[in-house]
Amino acid sequence: MLASLFCTYLGSSITATASTIFLVQRFGVGASSGLALVLQLLPNLLLGPVAGEMVARVNPKLAAMTGSIGVGVAVLGYLLVTQSWQAQLVSLLVGLAGVIGTPARMSLRASVLTPDRLRSSTGAIVAAERLGLVLGPLIATTIAVMIGVQAAFVLEFFLALVAVVTLLGLQPRASDRGTPTAGGLRGVYRRAWQLMTRDRVIWEYSLSGFIYLIGVGIRRLLFPAALIVTLASSENRLGILVGAMAVGGIVGGLIAPRVDIEHIDRQFVLQTCVEMLVWVALGFVSSLSLYLPLLVIAGVLEGFTTTLYFIRVQDRLRPKEIGRYFSLMSPMSDASIVIGVLIASWLGLHALADYGFWIIGALIGAPLLVCPVIVRNALTTTKARPRGRG
Repeated sequence: MLASLFCTYLGSSITATASTIFLVQRFGVGASSGLALVLQLLPNLLLGPVAGEMVARVNPKLAAMTGSIGVGVAVLGYLLVTQSWQAQLVSLLVGLAGVIGTPARMSLRASVLTPDRLRSSTGAIVAAERLGLVLGPLIATTIAVMIGVQAAFVLEFFLALVAVVTLLGLQPRASDRGTPTAGGLRGVYRRAWQLMTRDRVIWEYSLSGFIYLIGVGIRRLLFPAALIVTLASSENRLGILVGAMAVGGIVGGLIAPRVDIEHIDRQFVLQTCVEMLVWVALGFVSSLSLYLPLLVIAGVLEGFTTTLYFIRVQDRLRPKEIGRYFSLMSPMSDASIVIGVLIASWLGLHALADYGFWIIGALIGAPLLVCPVIVRNALTTTKARPRGRG
């Protein structure tokens, strides 16, 4: 399963970097590129809970395999793009093909691993994701320079095939499949919303994630803007910046599971404060030699807090609820990224390069103001007890 997840993360990372380079090269940093990135997220935003309901009622392995091969085929459409509307259409198809993937993979993890193994393996899974983020941009940028960026989309197709093959031996537990949700489509969305909001801790971690991901959306266009304006470099070096963060993310993901469950809230708040300061510091930097170590540190902190989030939420949900929760969390996360991309597009190249890092720093620190339960737990010795088991 870890091999399949790695191939999935690697492929999506290659495509994310390659598509950004492709869009910037063909259409510049502006509305056309921003719209293409937004359209890729739109299907998950609108249909995520429906996909989660489907996954909860079928074999999650089959759903994950279907999502992987669908994305692999869809990205080949970039090979035919000559105009901006075609790039936007392909981005939409890629998003539509992958809408089932996130809830399927989250549900499959919970279905093949015991709760204790799920918690201990979370760091390895986050590290695999970050390793994909390290290699993906480096591979994509190398291909873009030596062969041509379109070749990266072919590689994504073959990685999707490998991701499917490595899932064949898994046997998910049939007992973990959920019952159909009453009330039709409205009931599906209502049930997913209740899973997210009924527990105050889960809701605050989710809310902090939404705010953080606005910054991730800004980052999608900020790095190319910083390369062009601040560093007077080429957008083909995008993989270096993304890879620096991902290297740190691997370290952070492997360290985080060592934190005792009762100290998660405290560590989450502490790492959030430090990460905010790192991004503010990046706004004062104008050389690649300073960017890279700061981005590695930012990656460590991001990987650390991301792993803590997954551990905390999974401890408070039943295995059969995890897929439904992430079926709503995923599209709402995409909505946050959409907001960030739109903000970055609206700012434009030079304003984004000048103020983008400080805006991200402010967004990282904002949850400390709107998540009182997490902050209160961090300031006390109250034990963070898991919920929802049994």
